[in-house]
Parts: sequence; C-alpha cells; structure tokens
Amino acid sequence: MKQFHYLIMRKLDTEKQKAAQYSLSRNPFLGTNISRLILFFLIFIVGCGVSYDKDDYIREFKQFVDEVKIGYKSYTVADWQIADEKYEQYSVQEYEIFSDDLTGEDMKIIGQLKGTYTTLKIRVRTNDLLEQSKDIIDQAEGVIDDVLESIKK
Repeated sequence: MKQFHYLIMRKLDTEKQKAAQYSLSRNPFLGTNISRLILFFLIFIVGCGVSYDKDDYIREFKQFVDEVKIGYKSYTVADWQIADEKYEQYSVQEYEIFSDDLTGEDMKIIGQLKGTYTTLKIRVRTNDLLEQSKDIIDQAEGVIDDVLESIKK
C-alpha cells in the first residue's frame, strides 16, 4: 500500500515540476480549475496502472547517478540543489519504501551509488577550495608586490 501511495505522490510531484516549467500564458489549458481537475484524474488513472518496484528504483537511482557523473563539473549551485533533492529522494525516501524487499546484492549496488554521488560532491568541493586558495594566493601576492613597491618609493 505504501508503494501505491508513493507512486501516486511521485507522479504528482513529477507533473507539478513539468507544469512549473511552462508558463500559464503559453499553456492556457493549465490555467483553469476544471482543466487541472481533469489533469489530476488522468494522472491518477495512469498512475494506478503503472507499477514501480525495487528494480525500477535501483535502475532510476543508477541512471540519476550516471547523469550526475556526466555533468557534475559544470553544475551550478542551483543544479546541485536539484541533484541533492533527487539524491535525498532516492537514498532516503525510496530506500525506506523498498528496504524490506532489497537483497544483499541490491544493498551493495545502492551503497555503491551513494558512494559515487558522495565522491562527486567531494571532488567539486575540493576543486572549489583549490580555486579559492589560488585566488587568495594571487591576492596575497598582489598585496606583497604593492607593499614592496611602496617601500621602494
């Protein structure tokens, strides 16, 4: 039952995100309450016919981590916020739903996915710290040069 409830809530969250991407001025269909009600029932009906099991969860979690692995170097702060929310969804919320059904091999795969995501975040933070350190060193060199120049005068 909790899988069914989760599936409906997940479908609704996905549809909310999609709807937020389009402005009401471009899509007047979403602007009316009746249309929203119809859309909700369509989503509900479609959601009832779709099953989401532990294999789907693991496959989607892996796909998410692979996407982050490909693009993490160019992620902005906003991109990382979105990625962190998805990571939280996969590593905590969905994990809790399917934890009773997971085998030892499944747990190993999920552990590797969590480790990969954490490693990518550490790499980005380390690179940011190195860049900040370089900037501080460059600034310090500039100050030292200015002080030495003013002493020479």
